[in-house]
This record gives sequence, structure tokens and C-alpha cells, in this order.
Amino acid sequence: MLFHHALVDDLITREEFEQRVEKKIDECGDLVDEPTAAMMVVGELGREHVKIKGLSAKSSLFSFFGKVVDKTEPKEFDRADGEKGWVATLLLGDETGTTRVVLWDEKAGAALDTAVGDVLE
Repeated sequence: MLFHHALVDDLITREEFEQRVEKKIDECGDLVDEPTAAMMVVGELGREHVKIKGLSAKSSLFSFFGKVVDKTEPKEFDRADGEKGWVATLLLGDETGTTRVVLWDEKAGAALDTAVGDVLE
């Protein structure tokens, strides 16, 4: 349920979210499980998939679609502690704008499997 609350954590507290999920389960007569009820609450709050223009720094998690407009290949770098790290970036866009997504370390490898023109969620 933490994942689902993260989609709306700038709108309601975790406690209120959990109360709404429990209420939704009660309303449905136990016909829905907790993850389904949580998704229903997120939807009622208008936060399923947002447009890039609607991304907010206040929320800790987003769900959106974006087309890969540009990308960098993973690059190795030296951290301050002497360890090696990896970084890659993707520029994603939709009809409302663009946003840069930074991929660190093991996630940077995902840029190798991504092509300009791919649509990502």
C-alpha cells in the first residue's frame, strides 16, 4: 500500500489513505483486495497517469507515459569515496512538455535497452 500512497502523498496523509482504502473494502463487501482498493482510491483522487506538465516536486512517485526524445549511453564515473558509479539520462516527452530522467548505477543499464521513439511508462 506504500507504493499506492506515494502516488498521492502530496494530497493526503498515509493515515487518511489507509482509512479510505479500508472504507473502500467495506463498501465493496470484501469483493476487492487491499491493492485493488488502493488503486481505486488513487483513481478517485485523480492520480493514475499524469501528463509531464503535471509533474510536481511535492510528490515522491509519478506514473506517466513519455516518449524517449533523447538519451545518453551509460557513463562510468568515480564517486567521492573512490567507488565506481554509472549514470545515464533519458529525455521523455508528451504533448505537454519534456522531463529529464536520470538513471543511476544498475538502473543506468536500462538506457541500453531503450531507443529514441520508445514510449515508456
